[in-house]
Amino acid sequence: MRQLGTLAARHAERFAAAVRTRGIATDLRPEADGRVGVWINNEDQLAAARHEFEAFEAEPTAARFDSPPSSVAVDEIPSQPTKPGPLDRGPAWRRLPVTCGLIGASVVVCLALWFGNEWPGNEFGARTRQAMSIASYQIVAVQGLPRPEWDGLNDIRSGQIWRLVTPIFPHAGPVSLHLPLNMAWLWLLGGAVETVRGSWRLAMLVLVSAIASNLAEYYFDFGFGFDLANGLKSDVGLNPNPLFLGMSGVVTALFGFIWMRARLIPRSGFMMPRDMVVWMLIFLLACVAGMFGPIANVAHGVGLLTGMLLGAAPRLWRGA
Repeated sequence: MRQLGTLAARHAERFAAAVRTRGIATDLRPEADGRVGVWINNEDQLAAARHEFEAFEAEPTAARFDSPPSSVAVDEIPSQPTKPGPLDRGPAWRRLPVTCGLIGASVVVCLALWFGNEWPGNEFGARTRQAMSIASYQIVAVQGLPRPEWDGLNDIRSGQIWRLVTPIFPHAGPVSLHLPLNMAWLWLLGGAVETVRGSWRLAMLVLVSAIASNLAEYYFDFGFGFDLANGLKSDVGLNPNPLFLGMSGVVTALFGFIWMRARLIPRSGFMMPRDMVVWMLIFLLACVAGMFGPIANVAHGVGLLTGMLLGAAPRLWRGA
């Protein structure tokens, strides 16, 4: 199901009745601003429906849109859709399989990571962390401090390509809010993308943004902080490190994707409140400033840019 756009209430019923005679089924849903949202039920008819909608917007009184009046007047449209919408059909794991799968995988990996070493004689948690990292490593003491030691990205070059993606699943914890916050954002943003664009497109967006943000975070550090003893300090530059984890790069990519689609393609079916944009950008800047401790700032930034580029791609392509 996809939204074509919105019309004045007096025009929405006329358009729906006209395209119904052409075999195109629509849903009419009241919007908060008093207009009526027009939704197409069958995405196979999307191109034809958009053509009709654009023609109607250009000339709503054209004779081609004359048709017998519908038995339901516009002002009688219920405040809730009479048909179940895309968020109302069946259990969540059927409606949003990719979103639920990502959340489930993250929870399972984190439970193994956090509690896998509690069983006597078992180092399952440590092995899970090694398997999920972008590179296998050992912790060694350097001048009395623990440091990772690893052999670059040779694991990936030898065929372990899953390591390009799997760092998104482990999270800090269990007392940290890292996992619940990322999963809440994933449910909200990933669910929106999967509802509007479908499971395969969400899966591809997650795959591309995970690879981009993981590689960027592996190779680069970026952040600023301030303490009373040393004043302003920075950590910027090329500094490979396999010790990063979390879904944040994917979450910021989903945010950037929805933001650009809602802003540049109003009929895309997405919406992004301005307040949410402001608070997300404030949060990302606070992370860069070191207010929340060690943060994968490069993954955040690259994920955001990746999502924005993919979200703006249709408009950029048409404008090229």
